[in-house]
Amino acid sequence: MNKLNRDAHAAAFQVMCVLVYACWNFISFTACHDQALEGIAMHIAATSPLALDPSSLPREFVEKEQALMADKFKATGKSDDLIQKMLAGSLKKLEAESCLLSQDYVLDDSPKPRTILAIVKSLASEVKQPLAIQGYSMFKLGQ
Repeated sequence: MNKLNRDAHAAAFQVMCVLVYACWNFISFTACHDQALEGIAMHIAATSPLALDPSSLPREFVEKEQALMADKFKATGKSDDLIQKMLAGSLKKLEAESCLLSQDYVLDDSPKPRTILAIVKSLASEVKQPLAIQGYSMFKLGQ
């Protein structure tokens, strides 16, 4: 089953609506869990992730960023072996920052914030049902 969770934010002349799709059994889902999904919607509104996970990142974006990073690392004069390792690490960091499920949850004030994927897994264990964010849509007015 799908549940639509929406969150709207107004800033200056912009309104942002975020739709978060999740699968679960309605019987075991409480208002507390609904608040968690609203928090994820607010996270999406605040961070504007490019994709849900690394496999859904636009290929052109990844290739462009990879080329920019490669040029930057080559300018340092380091060996090709080291450049490849630096490039792999930088791409992993880029994916973590650009993909929703691997981002640190901005509303988590703990010393080591959990990722969105960890939040979803935690919710799934609480409701004892499979739970997954299948996607999201963001609409911005005024841009």
